[in-house]
Amino acid sequence: MPYLSSLPDNAVLLDVFRAHPGTAAPLLDYHEALLRGPSPLSVAERELIAAYVSGLNACGYCHGVHSAVAEAFGVGEGTLTALLDDVDSGPVDERLKPVLRYVSKLTSHRAG
Repeated sequence: MPYLSSLPDNAVLLDVFRAHPGTAAPLLDYHEALLRGPSPLSVAERELIAAYVSGLNACGYCHGVHSAVAEAFGVGEGTLTALLDDVDSGPVDERLKPVLRYVSKLTSHRAG
């Protein structure tokens, strides 16, 4: 069941964007800047982080898309599964592990 009652049960992200184009455009601009703009992190590393966060959030759509893009940019198959199981033993550059631990902490923290 979707979180937005105005959408059908089988809605996907594109349906949300079509229903709310005024908010979709800035989100897509932000996405482009964050994942493709200048950065000390490679596109593959940024997509890996996005896929990792989506995996933590159990967002199958976003996790699937970011995982596929990360792999297309060179992240090894199975890397994200390994990271979701245990960041410390995950097969990534050691400099990414503190970043992944930090985004995990941010993702799992719930305001309350």
